[in-house]
Amino acid sequence: MEHRVLGDVGSQSPKKVEEYEYENVVGLVDDPEVTRFVLVEGSMVAVTENGVYGVDRTDGNESWRYQVFDAEVAVAFDSSLENVVISYRPISDSSHEVTEVTLNVETGEIEASVVFPFVQDFDVLNDTRMSGARVFVEEYPVEVVAQKRGDESTEPEERWRMGMGELCNDRDLDEDDVSVTSGGAGVYISLACEGENVAHVVSVESSGSIDFIETFPLNESGIPVEVFDYSEGRLYEGESNDPVHRAIRGDFSSDYAFIDARWGEVLTPEVWGIHGMEEALGSAPVVDEGEAYSVVIGNWSSIEIQSAVKVADFLIDQGVVDFSDFPEKLLIEDEGGGYRPPLNSREFSGDASYFDILDFLENSLTREN
Repeated sequence: MEHRVLGDVGSQSPKKVEEYEYENVVGLVDDPEVTRFVLVEGSMVAVTENGVYGVDRTDGNESWRYQVFDAEVAVAFDSSLENVVISYRPISDSSHEVTEVTLNVETGEIEASVVFPFVQDFDVLNDTRMSGARVFVEEYPVEVVAQKRGDESTEPEERWRMGMGELCNDRDLDEDDVSVTSGGAGVYISLACEGENVAHVVSVESSGSIDFIETFPLNESGIPVEVFDYSEGRLYEGESNDPVHRAIRGDFSSDYAFIDARWGEVLTPEVWGIHGMEEALGSAPVVDEGEAYSVVIGNWSSIEIQSAVKVADFLIDQGVVDFSDFPEKLLIEDEGGGYRPPLNSREFSGDASYFDILDFLENSLTREN
């Protein structure tokens, strides 16, 4: 294990970001193992297979690091956005104990370190951001459990426990029928109920209360719907981890849906209502009773705006619409002195800008048709 805090990296071969912008990190020169960059408030964190390191956004230099070798490593960002949590289990360890280290995102300093027993799927620790809690799936019977983070007692304190059998009409489930992902301050539970031929997406608040349940026909593979949380806010993980970007670019084929996180309602962004859009872009997301393999859940206004931005960017890139017709007032000056359309909704604000993009797309596709 290697740990260096802010100001202690020194000459120990620090990493350096070769080229990056606030919203779109290009990459590290000497570290192809980076899986994603995360912007948390004013801090940038690079996530690798072995842990994390901080990046100074003023010059791109590594500022702190925490790396663990010869171990399974999971990285999660607490919803408070003040900490990054590293969980690891040595590959050679047969005791199934997991070490959990909570780091300050600005300095890399350890704020808590505990060891707890964990015998279930390790990967679920990668994606739970519930503040002050770790969430995982237990078997026999299958239950989703939230434990108090930082509790190193033999029996860690539970915040809540939810049985999955009742949601599937008490059918015997196994762990593969359930997946858990972060959702705002709580989590989303995705559940495949083969006996009833349905799939549920369950929004659970941090208290353990169910916010909403959205039900789809079970997909042909009989697996849980993959859930992507679109939290357009202080935590930003780049385009490759932006589910709206991925949906527009075809990563989810056409068997996906958008859900309004406030009401749990399946909706279609307004941009798909433009005449000629489905022909230009492909099938619209599934609605109502459609089968889904993936869902994107988030604040609906943010999803609407991001969808319009990403559709415009994609169709310009594909040559379907003409960049020269894009509203000049919305163009962004790049480092070379040229101009480009906004790459995400953070680069402009206001409903007027959103409707300007819709008008641009509608006028362009009308001419094409």
